[in-house]
Amino acid sequence: SYVYQTARAAAIDLIRRRRARRDDQTDSFESAPEVAGVEPADRLLLSRELGSEIEAALGELVESRRPVVRMHLQGYDRTEIGQTMGWSEAKVRNLLYRGLEDLRDGLRRRGIGPGVTVE
Repeated sequence: SYVYQTARAAAIDLIRRRRARRDDQTDSFESAPEVAGVEPADRLLLSRELGSEIEAALGELVESRRPVVRMHLQGYDRTEIGQTMGWSEAKVRNLLYRGLEDLRDGLRRRGIGPGVTVE
């Protein structure tokens, strides 16, 4: 029913927000591993630069593919994306696979991808 689906979606969103908040707290300067000497000091900066590059590559995606790829990267499965967007599973699958390929291409053009090391 509608109430069940709404409650389920709200619960899933709450869990994801809590996980994201927990991850954000580990990225803060106070709790970052490099403060304790575990990682190089520039590791946090490099990860933030990578995040900026990914955001830029996402911004270059075809507009219809962008929300599907963003939702996928946030942990939504194809069924949830389809329900949220009001699309069939086949349309979501098509947009997702093409969008992910476009994202990979955009990152490769920036020198980011498998086998590429950042020193």
